[in-house]
Amino acid sequence: MLARKIQSIVINRLKAFPAVTLPGPRQCGKTTFAQLLGGIYFDLEQDPDKVSLDLRWDSLMAQSELVILDEAQEWPDLFKRLRGAIDKDRRGTRPNPERLAVGQESGYFL
Repeated sequence: MLARKIQSIVINRLKAFPAVTLPGPRQCGKTTFAQLLGGIYFDLEQDPDKVSLDLRWDSLMAQSELVILDEAQEWPDLFKRLRGAIDKDRRGTRPNPERLAVGQESGYFL
């Protein structure tokens, strides 16, 4: 029941905002929950995923499919890049993007 309520809240926020964060303590189910939403998944603790995301950034940010950025706290410049993508969205160049940043609670992430 709680999982369905949270899922509904996150989906509604993804539709309303260009990016949503899902912070939480270690091992509380953030990754499992995010993967259930579908979309393109990147684990930023994994170097191949970081490289792939970096190389595909512009094309990923230009589409409307959900992009899940797990362990977001592992890429310090991620939020700067997201702000740039959001600024482009506001100029009307991108169709309803959905981005979910998932990570551990920390001063940096929050």
